Amino acid sequence: MSNLTNYQIYDLLNRARPLWLVKINLSETNLWMADLSECNMSWCDLTKADLSWANLIKANLQRANLNMANMYEAHLTLANITEANMTRTNFTRANLDKANINSANKIKTKKSRLNLSRPVKNKNN
Repeated sequence: MSNLTNYQIYDLLNRARPLWLVKINLSETNLWMADLSECNMSWCDLTKADLSWANLIKANLQRANLNMANMYEAHLTLANITEANMTRTNFTRANLDKANINSANKIKTKKSRLNLSRPVKNKNN
């Protein structure tokens, strides 16, 4: 997993979209209000990262580690969060409208006032 400096993270976030952030270590990083829409962040380590008010619309977070991440009011519409570790993740007031959360580890996830108005259904049911 790649470790980035604060300057490298800032540089990446200001590049043309969509971003390719696969297997990058962003643990304990402040990504408050970051535009990560349509980014591929599969296998990314976001442990204890602050993604409050972040734009993650159509982002790929498949198998990402969101352990203890702060996703307060994050926009995850149409995001792919399959098989992600969401243990103790704060989803307070987050919008997961039509997000794919199948097979995700959701143990002790804080989800007060979470918007799941039209989640994608599991195809196996």
